[in-house]
Amino acid sequence: MFPEEVLEHVFSFLNSHTDRNTASLVCKSWYEMERWCRKRVFIGNCYAVNPRVVIRRFPEVKSVELKGKPHFADFNLVPEGWGGYVYPWIVEIARAYPWLEEIRLKRMVVTDECLEIVAKSFRNFRVLVLESCEGFSTDGLAAVAANCRNLRVLDLRECEVEELSGHWLSHFPDSFTSLESLNMACLGSEVSFSALERLVARSPNLKTLRLNRTVPIEKLSTLLQRAPQLVDFGTGAYSAEIRQDVYSRLADAFSRSKNLKSLSGVWDVTPAYLPAIYSVCSQLTSLNLSYAATRSPDLTKIVSQCYNLQRLVVLDYIEDTGLNTVSMSCKDLRELVVFPSDPFVGEAEVLLTEQGLVSVSQGLLTDRVFEYIGTHAKNLDMLSIAFAGDSDLGLHHVLSGCDSLRKLEIRDCPFGDKALLANAPKLEKMRSLWMSSCLVSFGACKLLGQKMPGLNVEVIDERENVNSLPDYVPVEKVYIYRTVSGQRFDTPDFVRIMGKDKDDLYNLS
Repeated sequence: MFPEEVLEHVFSFLNSHTDRNTASLVCKSWYEMERWCRKRVFIGNCYAVNPRVVIRRFPEVKSVELKGKPHFADFNLVPEGWGGYVYPWIVEIARAYPWLEEIRLKRMVVTDECLEIVAKSFRNFRVLVLESCEGFSTDGLAAVAANCRNLRVLDLRECEVEELSGHWLSHFPDSFTSLESLNMACLGSEVSFSALERLVARSPNLKTLRLNRTVPIEKLSTLLQRAPQLVDFGTGAYSAEIRQDVYSRLADAFSRSKNLKSLSGVWDVTPAYLPAIYSVCSQLTSLNLSYAATRSPDLTKIVSQCYNLQRLVVLDYIEDTGLNTVSMSCKDLRELVVFPSDPFVGEAEVLLTEQGLVSVSQGLLTDRVFEYIGTHAKNLDMLSIAFAGDSDLGLHHVLSGCDSLRKLEIRDCPFGDKALLANAPKLEKMRSLWMSSCLVSFGACKLLGQKMPGLNVEVIDERENVNSLPDYVPVEKVYIYRTVSGQRFDTPDFVRIMGKDKDDLYNLS
């Protein structure tokens, strides 16, 4: 047996949650050691476990990461009011972990009351990341600013924020100097620029600053001059009447930003101002121009100078000529995302061809592809499928073959009861399965809920009298996830958890 201090030192090198979970199963002493030295907890589904169970299992946690709604909520496929409320978690961890330093939430409903509890409960709180969250306002952000004196990261990613005041930044005390990352790009209203400027000026360790589109282009040079150490900069508005003094100050500020590696924002661009960023192009590894509605020649001039780019996000305005330049100039590119400039127009007026790819892919979205996936993708962790497959066989290949699969999301595919029920035991090894607009029947959902008590089988159906649906009728959506805390108690009227009440058991007898 190793001495405790040696074992604790060994565990400090295990950063993966999976590795730590595996190590805790070796023996009772390893279980206890891992229990006491675990500092970070990740919960991929807030309904999979009760917060009190987590607290009993890991009493010394300093960082909590939680996810709420399914991924397809990003595509408006999860009805409003479904759930994902973080309040019960915040109340429990505030009682148990007064030393907590980090909270990271994704697709959750976060109220101002939650943020006020966070602001007043943790004496050494450092990191707050809210991604695709909703339910809070700038009043909640003001509480965080006023009370979290050691805050390093405030990251609001694609959140829906009720903007009651633009002065929430002024609630950071004048003595506050610890900020390292501020992302407020999702906010729509004007913020106090004087408060922002003062905050940036007194934050010597600020590395990430992502502004919203209300910050005017003539103010960008001031912020860059205040923070020449920035590594990641998201500009505000990048449009204005052409003024030589504004352009010269901006170009000079960018030329002095020697550490800049990531550039985003560039809202509502005026093309004449784009050359101001040329001086940093060669040092960028990430460039997001998805809000820059400018045409191919301007985009091509920029990407032709980005020799070290690893990630590029653009609109289809880049066209074929721009993508050709990308292929020749960006030899280290690892991720390319091209968004449609107008997703509601069938044929946009851009010269970006994809007919060849479409022609090829039309012959490959078949059950044979899913057979290949099931046979060879043994380490596949997450799979999202839409408008594909020929029959139930496609789903069967994936569930029976992908040994490491944790998350499976499916929409508008001809997958139904047979493959789902045949692979029911596989679902207990996965985190979740989402199926919408498929062929899964109401009866199959009831049977699965009865057969697998360790799963919550949620039928999400906004039709009236969902409980009176015949067993053979396909449901609108079904969300299946592993849980050790049983049925949740915040379900709205359009959600029915199957196999958890007497009516289901009676109907199946």
